[in-house]
Amino acid sequence: MNETSGVNYEDDAMIKMRNLHSEVKNLVYGMMLGDVVFVNGDLGDDTATGESYEYAKKSLAGAVQNVVSGHHDYILCVGAETGAAAVAITQADLHIIGVGNGGMMNAWNRGYQYTCPAADALQPSTAADGLELAGIKFFTAAGQLVVDDAGADGMFFHHNTFTTAADTTTDNTDVTLDIEGKYFVCADSIFLRQKLAIDTAGTGAIIERCLFEADDAGSKAVNAAGLQTIVRDCIFNLSSSSAAVAITYAAASDAGAIINCRFDATINDAISNAGANVLIIDCYSDTITSNTTSVTYTAIND
Repeated sequence: MNETSGVNYEDDAMIKMRNLHSEVKNLVYGMMLGDVVFVNGDLGDDTATGESYEYAKKSLAGAVQNVVSGHHDYILCVGAETGAAAVAITQADLHIIGVGNGGMMNAWNRGYQYTCPAADALQPSTAADGLELAGIKFFTAAGQLVVDDAGADGMFFHHNTFTTAADTTTDNTDVTLDIEGKYFVCADSIFLRQKLAIDTAGTGAIIERCLFEADDAGSKAVNAAGLQTIVRDCIFNLSSSSAAVAITYAAASDAGAIINCRFDATINDAISNAGANVLIIDCYSDTITSNTTSVTYTAIND
């Protein structure tokens, strides 16, 4: 309370807080918040401080130079950027969020537009545990590797879109997200025309509420090589080619689950599973075929 003016600044601050956009309130109320570095891909300058949008950085590569490992720092991005080279991420607990353009909830456009360079787009090191990546639309070349993870654990990617101008004609070793670390989560994301959308090798990956759509022969959506991989509430609409596979569980990917997923009827091999004790629960398709050994099927609805 200001005794002279009679204005209660604490109440005034709370009123302003209530009027904040829900995404900003989530940052303030729901998460630990370190420093914020601002990026404006259209008007920023990498020699600027990044402390506000008036002094925003130009690129993600410029912004990651300003964050500290373990501080839960945020990089908040608007505009569009064409990446010049792979961005190395070595800091733990970093959050990279596209907040412009309607933010992460603008499913087809997202809050930040990032055109990937010829090499990898993002390279999280083994030290980049807890990386959050959200609200970004990645434009890729054919067969582009977007995230090449060296083994960071606990990464959380959500509300992103990955798209390329045309279907790739190269083989399905071309990976969009190449994830080596444990406890990776990919949620609420869209993969358009990606040859192999997600390749995960670590234990405990969860892939949920994602859309995978690709017309090219031999396309794959999810390749799981780690234990206890869960794929749930996803939609798969891939090529009718005999080489197309929606979900592959390798021999070492035991004790996983595929739950409540929708497979387009034209996919030749919806589920290719060589893991043991993989539950397939309440999945929907006109035909679900599987190259299967040691698997338990439960309540498959065709």
